Amino acid sequence: MRYIEGYTPSVYEYDDTRNLRFALGNYGEKTLICIGINPSSASDQESDRTMNELIKFSKTNGYDSCIMINPCPIRSARPSDLPKDSEMDGNITRMNLECIEKVLTQCVGCDALIMW
Repeated sequence: MRYIEGYTPSVYEYDDTRNLRFALGNYGEKTLICIGINPSSASDQESDRTMNELIKFSKTNGYDSCIMINPCPIRSARPSDLPKDSEMDGNITRMNLECIEKVLTQCVGCDALIMW
């Protein structure tokens, strides 16, 4: 799926296998941070329905940029396939929390949207 015309993400944080995605989007003058459950298929080259909906929502509501982060960075089209908290790899959790902290540091005072 293509991104909405005129949109190209400049932030794409992922692991070497691309099975994990930590952050995706852009920083701007007025950035909307979106917190989803887990990433699906979107990357820096290809969008998915969720990212395109987030981009539309942010533009409609006066934001010039948006960035998606997730409590669980494991790519899955179905959240029910994700590991339970007790089964989650500690290294993955640490990497994700470091990325979330980086995004939040860049976006002090930004609005946040929680969606799933």
